[in-house]
Amino acid sequence: MNRKKFILITIALSLLGVLIHGVYKYITEGTILGGTIFTSAIIISYLINQITWGDPHGVSKESQDEIGQQITYKSSKIAYFTFVVVMFLILLFSEGFSMGANLDGVKNLPLFIALCSSFFIYPIIELIVAKQYK
Repeated sequence: MNRKKFILITIALSLLGVLIHGVYKYITEGTILGGTIFTSAIIISYLINQITWGDPHGVSKESQDEIGQQITYKSSKIAYFTFVVVMFLILLFSEGFSMGANLDGVKNLPLFIALCSSFFIYPIIELIVAKQYK
């Protein structure tokens, strides 16, 4: 078995173990653990990086060449806007659909602040990067 396949299987088994533990805790205690969600997200990112680039950290020859950099640029832009939409949908579902009429009554303030800050973070980063090229 080659190294890439071994790493892929190890990551998949790790994810399976964490998910089984999370399901067990949910069945026995009735709670979804934050650690399970966080660890699963990290392992899933490693799994996707391994599938995409052949490296769990996303650093390989393929990711460093011109096409790899173009893929990274486009995917980061798409991911940013997708993340903003996901935050909005989570806020909408957690607050209810009547939230739009009264923004002063938002109860999930940390998520609301994160959503609002996402509107100006991308332009600020673009401004900083543009200044480096001028």
